[in-house]
Amino acid sequence: MHSFQFDKLFIDVLILKIMYNVSMGGDLMVKTQIYLTEEEKFSLSTISHQLGKRQSELIREAVDELITRYSENRHQEILEKAAGIWKDRDDLPDFVKH
Repeated sequence: MHSFQFDKLFIDVLILKIMYNVSMGGDLMVKTQIYLTEEEKFSLSTISHQLGKRQSELIREAVDELITRYSENRHQEILEKAAGIWKDRDDLPDFVKH
């Protein structure tokens, strides 16, 4: 197979993978490496077998959960810091419910 044909085939396969992933509602994923202790790797492997999920899927779920938890905590933290920031201003109209 000529190099050009191989390159075109590779690109076609890559495009099909991207189209499939996007059509399934998924985001494009970026490959990354992580280091786990032996205990973490063993536990992850055990859970993976028990749940019938890939280890990479479990890791993505854990990352998503961490992001959600951090976002919620960060949102609450911002609200708490913003509470009462205008209480001493006298240049704002008084909004009183009747």
